[in-house]
Amino acid sequence: MKYLNSNKAFILPTVIAISITILAVISALLVLTSASYKGGYVDHYQKLADEAAEAGSAYATACLTLSSHVQTWGPAAGKSNLTPNSDCNGNNSYASNAYVYSDATVRTYFIVGNLDSSLQFSAQISSQGYTEVLRTNGSISRTYTSVQKKVITWPTDVNGQMSASGTNRTCAIASYSVYCWGYNAYGQLGNGMYLGTGGTDNPSSIDSKVPVKVKRDAGVMAGKDIIKIFVAQYHSCALSSDGLMYCWGYNNLGQLGAGDNIDSAVPKQVGGALAGKTITDIGGSGNISCAIALSKIYCWGSGVAGGTGIGTSGSYVTTPTAVSATNTATTLATNYAATALSTSGSRAQNMCAIVSAKAYCWGQNDVGSVGNGVSSATPVTVPTKVIDTGVLSGKSVTAISLDGYISTASGGYTHACAIANGAVYCWGENNYGQLGDNTTNDSNVPVAVIASGVLNGKTIEDVRVGLRHSCVRASGGAYCWGLGTNGQLGDGTKVSKSVPVAIATAAGQVTSSNVISIGAGGNRGCAVVTDGRTFCWGLNSSGQIGDGTLIDRAFPTESLFLRPKGNQYIF
Repeated sequence: MKYLNSNKAFILPTVIAISITILAVISALLVLTSASYKGGYVDHYQKLADEAAEAGSAYATACLTLSSHVQTWGPAAGKSNLTPNSDCNGNNSYASNAYVYSDATVRTYFIVGNLDSSLQFSAQISSQGYTEVLRTNGSISRTYTSVQKKVITWPTDVNGQMSASGTNRTCAIASYSVYCWGYNAYGQLGNGMYLGTGGTDNPSSIDSKVPVKVKRDAGVMAGKDIIKIFVAQYHSCALSSDGLMYCWGYNNLGQLGAGDNIDSAVPKQVGGALAGKTITDIGGSGNISCAIALSKIYCWGSGVAGGTGIGTSGSYVTTPTAVSATNTATTLATNYAATALSTSGSRAQNMCAIVSAKAYCWGQNDVGSVGNGVSSATPVTVPTKVIDTGVLSGKSVTAISLDGYISTASGGYTHACAIANGAVYCWGENNYGQLGDNTTNDSNVPVAVIASGVLNGKTIEDVRVGLRHSCVRASGGAYCWGLGTNGQLGDGTKVSKSVPVAIATAAGQVTSSNVISIGAGGNRGCAVVTDGRTFCWGLNSSGQIGDGTLIDRAFPTESLFLRPKGNQYIF
């Protein structure tokens, strides 16, 4: 007791000091706990804002999908921004749905304005999400925000059916719509974009290294299933399943068949003598367009070298005109019945047709391109029978294709190839072995393509001709020969060949048995395979391969933007 009494003066200050220390620790813990509590709520509110922004992105994506990827809200469309209570046009259609989430203490919403960017198959969306923390009286005490940027890509929903190449561009039919890519100085991509004389000055719209969809305007191609296309020098034409024909691009010589000389960056329906008639086939080359209706051939455009087949040379016609039927042993009878026209023809002033299982050609003939046994600078101005007393004797022609250049000071170089009884035969210019007979000698009569090599035992199913090369589809594979300096033979080299070679194949891409359609023209070749993908090879100076580059391709290269695929978010 005495000891305790003697230390009272020491214990009391010690207790007080300890108590102060404990209080300080407790105070610090309370501050830390309060901060953690507050931080937890901040994280929660921020997460709600993130989720609201995500909801805005999803809503904008749905609206774009419904509108074929066209923005229908926001200042760009002359409308209000997207919010939870608006419809896809920005209208306040859902007044009772002002928030993504709402209760007595918090509410969230989003705002989506203009797209950051928009392309044919993709768009970048910026969505702003908001969280509002409410006081007990309903006023806002604090707001949290979040901005979500997402790139959305849509399925192209396309399956390739056929392709064709012209001068520095390629077009394809995919799911009965037309897509084009490459050179576009005259509106020949058909997507409404044009930078040429008399056109809309839109510098971003000239060439395209990826496929763009040809426009389907109301009253023209809207709702139509396209079943065939041809791609010539600077214009293209398409045939719909109901027998109507549409053309677009360069029109300096009336090649669009619209009765004028005005270029068009969107398809125009061909009328004139074809109005009211069902068209069964189309074809074209250079600045010429042709069609078959009621078994008769009609052509229009440039008459240089007699390319329209109407009996004259040098003039041009702007509306469909019946070709001449002069009723001789080597020309068309007045009661002829045509079944098909030649494909390709990027720069040639020639055309060919199949009549009663025989080939007829006309136009420039410097190197025997007409196949009538004559090589002459004098053009052939009416459809004339290709010699059928040699290798074609007794055979039925089922397909025909041509391409080349018009005669110049150094001579023209058009050649043609045809399928007859499951084999392929060619005639015309042969400087690079494009006739496939293992020579480089021109021929004004058909010669048989060498079939003892890669084509041995194969049935030729289709033929497509380029400027100085030729390609066939045989037993599900693709084979080419002729000029190869830009990789247009597709065999992985840039070397010309005078006999057929197989294009390069790879597992999961083009194989020796999965090709369902081929295309050629210009300095390219293309193939569509069984899963609907499109591959091209050759010259790519204007992006005509469709892989997003300007690099020539010696191997079949996929036109990636036509690949069928599902929706993808890219974060």
